[in-house]
Amino acid sequence: MFWDIFFKKSSDKDDEQKEYIDIIDDKGKKVSVDKKIWLKRMKEKLDENKNNITKECDILETAIGYGLSLDVVEYCMKLYNENKSNQRCVDLIFQCYMNNNMYKEAVEVYETYLNAGYPFNYAMYYDLAIAQEKNRDYKSMEKNLFMSFTNNNNYIKAIDKLKDYMKGQGDDFYYEWLSNLAQNSKSWYLYMELAKVEYDRGNLDEGIKNLLKSLDLHTSDKHILKVANILLSNKRYTEFENYIIPKYDVNSDNINLHQAVLNFYFKDNQCDKGLELLHKLYLNNIQNEFFADYEKQFLKKKLKIENPSKYDSMINEKGWGKLKSIGIKGPLNTLLFKTTQVNRTGKSVLLLPFELNSSIRVPEKVKDFSKNIHIFLNERISLLTNLRNMALFMYDDLGTYVCRKPYSDEYFAKIKESNPKLDMVLTGQVKVLDENGTFEFKIFTYDLNEKQKVDRFIIKTSSEVYNQVISKFFNTTLKVLSETNGESVEITDKRFMEYYTDYIDIVLNVNKYNEYRIYETDRVLKYCLNYCTENKISMALSLIYKQSKVLPEVKEKYKQIIYNEIAKGTYKEEIVKQFNLVYGENKDENNIETNEEN
Repeated sequence: MFWDIFFKKSSDKDDEQKEYIDIIDDKGKKVSVDKKIWLKRMKEKLDENKNNITKECDILETAIGYGLSLDVVEYCMKLYNENKSNQRCVDLIFQCYMNNNMYKEAVEVYETYLNAGYPFNYAMYYDLAIAQEKNRDYKSMEKNLFMSFTNNNNYIKAIDKLKDYMKGQGDDFYYEWLSNLAQNSKSWYLYMELAKVEYDRGNLDEGIKNLLKSLDLHTSDKHILKVANILLSNKRYTEFENYIIPKYDVNSDNINLHQAVLNFYFKDNQCDKGLELLHKLYLNNIQNEFFADYEKQFLKKKLKIENPSKYDSMINEKGWGKLKSIGIKGPLNTLLFKTTQVNRTGKSVLLLPFELNSSIRVPEKVKDFSKNIHIFLNERISLLTNLRNMALFMYDDLGTYVCRKPYSDEYFAKIKESNPKLDMVLTGQVKVLDENGTFEFKIFTYDLNEKQKVDRFIIKTSSEVYNQVISKFFNTTLKVLSETNGESVEITDKRFMEYYTDYIDIVLNVNKYNEYRIYETDRVLKYCLNYCTENKISMALSLIYKQSKVLPEVKEKYKQIIYNEIAKGTYKEEIVKQFNLVYGENKDENNIETNEEN
């Protein structure tokens, strides 16, 4: 044991003496290796390629990149002495000197090469200027920075260094120098800098002019976006229309640029152009989670422009048109697909819209939850229990009805009078507690035979975690009401009610805007087809069925995806019939043959 400990300590000491470096291996991964071993292999590689300058330079360049400048100075010097006219050899020894704070030697190497008349590019002039700055030779530094700029009037590193140097001469001197240089050089980057200076001096119009001059000289997506955002922030919509839009490419992969153009159309009230752009982006397969929200905002503004009174009624929940109602006995997609209802033997239950109780501003997510939660509960009850359930779906020409008043006993009595075989009403209340989305969620039943109200479920929650609350209701209260003990239900998607609300809005189509809702439709379909269930497949098919005439491209996009899912053979014949209804006649080659065993 004594000798084991001794040898272990000795080995540990050897490990501590080792020096490691980080390199990139053949697979592109960062790994740590023994420095001595790596340098030994490097020397072997150099010996193998001693007559190949390109290979030697590649090897030494890699070593310098790994921070081994001091270790390879000897090799770089040897290569330089043998090839003083070779730019790469000159660059390597220059880098070694710079990295080892040997600035005088670095300057001498580059000046010797330059004075010999060999080609000197803008990056070399810049590096020489930096070395001269380290030697405090500022006059030479300024000269070579300008030479770098002369060789490339948009070399940002050189311009920034020149700017910093000139700013030290005073504001007025710097402004005059910048103005003259920008005009004489036609540098887009200098015009950008001049625009900033004009803005800081309070000359917004002059700043915008220089900004647009820079755009005429440089039209990368990154630069267009920068100019676009400045124009938007200063409400210069005319300039945006005249300068950004002509240079904007709808095929760009820069999402931020697309968003900037959409923001312009929105702020300038060009809703139709914004919606048209969204459609083009979708056809180009450009995806972004916010595009569906852009659609919604454009459609709200479009309604405001086209029908101000109706928009005002929507914002203030005044209602518009006649209030209509539909009794839904199963999932919401039964509104579009005629499905055979299964005979049930449980109690008969009517689900009513939940009351939205609030004296403060109601977050949109909470409002949507209160409008549609009874429809969702009705759907799940029909799938999970033997209750004979039906939901009263109420809407007008603005969409789903928002219930703002509690139900009275007299109202329940009228329901019983009209439906003598009905046993129970299930409804509740969403009481908003703050503007951040926190609310109290209450569910109660009213026994129409006993004329008795019973609070069944009450909990404090928010728009961020209500999926957990609904899961809890299904796994506790609903099992008691239905007198069943089925499998536990877990809703993991925190945004399920958002998709559900979008689905309902598209089905209702109260403003006849469905042709514009391409991203919204796509978002709901993705939700339905992620972790597929029979009900979600049916929901997806019903949505495509609804949108097939106005958005045939969406229908075509999901055709094969849904076909492949259904072809697994795990779905009922009803789903197969729905697919065939949506995608063509029974003779269509994409129809799925039903299995007689189903």
